[in-house]
Amino acid sequence: MHAHGFPFTAITSIMNSSSPQSMANSTPTDTSGKKVRKPYTITKSRESWTDEEHDKFLEALQLLDFSRNAITGSLPKDLCYSIPGLELLSLSWNLFNGEIPHRELTRAVFNISSLVRFDISYNGIAGSLPADLCYLLPMLEAINVGVNQFTGEIPSSLPRCESLQSISLSANKFTGIIPKDIGNLSMLHTLYLDGNQLSGTIPNSISNSSKITYLDLGSNMLTGNVPTFLGELTLLQSLRLGQNLLTNEPSLGLSFLTSLTNCRSLRQLQINSNRLHGVLPNTVGNLSTSLELLDATGCHINGMIPGEIGNLSNLVALALGDNDLTGSIPETIGNLQKIQQLQVYDTEIQGLIPDNICKLTNLGKLNLMNTKLYGSIPSCLGNLTSLRTLQLGSNALTSHMPSTLGSLKDILLLDLSSNFLIGPLPQEIGSMKSIVQLQLSGNQFSGYIPTSIGELQNLVNLSLSRNRLQGPIPESFADMVSLESLDLSLNNLSGTIPKSLEKLLYLGYLNVSFNELSGEIPNGGTFNNFTAGSFIGNEELCGAPQFHVKACKDPNKRTRFSKTKIFLVYILPSIALIIIAAAIAIWLLRRRASNTHLLVQENSLLYPFNKRISYYEILQATNNFSEDNLIGRGSIGLVYKGIFNNGMVAAVKVFNLQLQAAFKSFEAECEAMRNIRHRNLVKKKRRIGEQEEKKLVRLRPRLKKYGTAGIVTPMGDVYSYGILLMETFTRKKPTDDLFVGELTMKKWVSESFSQAVLSIVDANLLVREEKDFSENGSCLSMIMEVALNCTEDSPDERINMRDVVGRLTKIRQRFKGL
Repeated sequence: MHAHGFPFTAITSIMNSSSPQSMANSTPTDTSGKKVRKPYTITKSRESWTDEEHDKFLEALQLLDFSRNAITGSLPKDLCYSIPGLELLSLSWNLFNGEIPHRELTRAVFNISSLVRFDISYNGIAGSLPADLCYLLPMLEAINVGVNQFTGEIPSSLPRCESLQSISLSANKFTGIIPKDIGNLSMLHTLYLDGNQLSGTIPNSISNSSKITYLDLGSNMLTGNVPTFLGELTLLQSLRLGQNLLTNEPSLGLSFLTSLTNCRSLRQLQINSNRLHGVLPNTVGNLSTSLELLDATGCHINGMIPGEIGNLSNLVALALGDNDLTGSIPETIGNLQKIQQLQVYDTEIQGLIPDNICKLTNLGKLNLMNTKLYGSIPSCLGNLTSLRTLQLGSNALTSHMPSTLGSLKDILLLDLSSNFLIGPLPQEIGSMKSIVQLQLSGNQFSGYIPTSIGELQNLVNLSLSRNRLQGPIPESFADMVSLESLDLSLNNLSGTIPKSLEKLLYLGYLNVSFNELSGEIPNGGTFNNFTAGSFIGNEELCGAPQFHVKACKDPNKRTRFSKTKIFLVYILPSIALIIIAAAIAIWLLRRRASNTHLLVQENSLLYPFNKRISYYEILQATNNFSEDNLIGRGSIGLVYKGIFNNGMVAAVKVFNLQLQAAFKSFEAECEAMRNIRHRNLVKKKRRIGEQEEKKLVRLRPRLKKYGTAGIVTPMGDVYSYGILLMETFTRKKPTDDLFVGELTMKKWVSESFSQAVLSIVDANLLVREEKDFSENGSCLSMIMEVALNCTEDSPDERINMRDVVGRLTKIRQRFKGL
């Protein structure tokens, strides 16, 4: 038998064995030295007891303890009827339930005048306490009915139990007020009335209970000011007034805290969730040096945290969150060497996170959520290996996530969400093996998600949403076997959703919406339970109809194509198109050759320009670069008219070598000129200046490899064929130096098509002096139009191969007679 803290010895007990048992004949005492009755001795087994012996046993029984079992049902009506000398009755921590009528409760329990300690806590018993409780139990020293379903008011006669030392009525449904005379219990050292529905004010008489050490009135509906007379309870060790409707005198502010400095043994102070207003006084630093808990959460406290709070050197938990505090976290916070919990969340605190916090080597929980802190996260926080919870979310923190946080091997919760953190996530994040919840959403993290994150096998909740992360979803995510919630939405992730995520048996929430994901959505495992909202905003995803995405193409259908079909559908039309294009090009070249003899005489006049021209000849031709010969000015040089001795007129461009851009311009113009084939343009130039000479490099044509798509697809080959047409008829390659920056061959042709398409085609195919110049131009324009239709950006807008063959065939037939 055990009395659970009651200072009594079990002097008579029910024997569970069948062998005779005896007890000591000495007179026992309790722990306080009080003599109790001499024990009754039984020398026979219980089965052989006579009625007389049974009655004597019950008469001698003083302690009855059935606590911490699983006894169910209602309290027996005659529970203590035949036990007149019972002093301790404990039925706590069982499964008793039901409502006990007042009379039956009185008959069952409260008719034992010798009862000293009564404990039926932690059951489900309902009913009310009798009004004449103290009349029925005049010797009562301790009563504990906590954690039940008792209702009604606290008996006003309770203060008449003059021997009462401990009252615990916690966690019931008592209503009404606290008895006004309860403070008259001069022996009272413990009063637990928390967790009820009590109203009214704190009775003034409590100041008379000078021996009280534990006072808990929390979680009720008490009103009025927090009395300053509480400071008269000098033996007070624990004062809990939280979660009430208590206020304070506006003119006095939080002066009651100053009065509590008289309580030199105070270890716990809870005033949280009341309607207090005012500034924390500097005298808070004069509270008991034994103080371990200070909870003032949600009290509308304003002003700054006084630096004197650092005097509370034995403080284990400091909770000042959900207030109107301003200023910064005082540097003296580093003096709280024993502190394990520091919470200043939901305040107006601002400034940097002080490095002094890193001195708190016993810190297990740091909550600075939703304040106005800025700057970087101190890397030294990684040295606080005792941290289990680190919450810095909803601030204005910047810079990177310190890699040193990976040293927090035992951390369970890390929340850095809704800040301005940048850069990649550190690989060391995978070292936090014990972490259960990781919140990094609402920042500006970029780069790839580190694969090491898959090593977090205890992780239950992971949120990386609203960042700038890119790259694929790591396959290692499938190793996070405990994962229940995964949010990767609103990033720039690409690639497919790993099918291996189907292994996550506990995954109940998934959000990958608004990324750049593609491919098939897995349809096994817990993916069957997800909805379209998990995948919205990824246009290239495909999958089951329930996800509201396009259907995926059946890969088996593609394998059904035989080699013959592939040849007939793709390869043969491509070969035919190449042959047709080559035939048209050859035909145009022959047309030009037939008219070449008409131009021989005129072209012969250009021959002098194929030889080197001296600087002296240019001076003569331009009349020493006379202003009269100046025909143009540019940002990098001048253009003069030159008349040479043979009568030919030419433009001479002089570059200003003082300008860096002049060199680039000269190279660009030379490159353009060497690629143009025209009878009025020579193939060499002389550069005047610093006696340097540059020659044009002659073209060495090479064949373009067929296709650019890399795989055999209709639309990919159509695009490649369009580029091939452009190469054939412009005599340019997509890799030419002309195409730099955003200018591509396709863009170059497209921009010239409407007005100057003839200026971009190969000069050997089109000569203005030919009689069929107009028809040849129309032919080339129609061919370039086909090329542009083949290279539309959207595959759905490109023409197919059959149409290309048809249109080129019609072009050939139309201009066949030229």
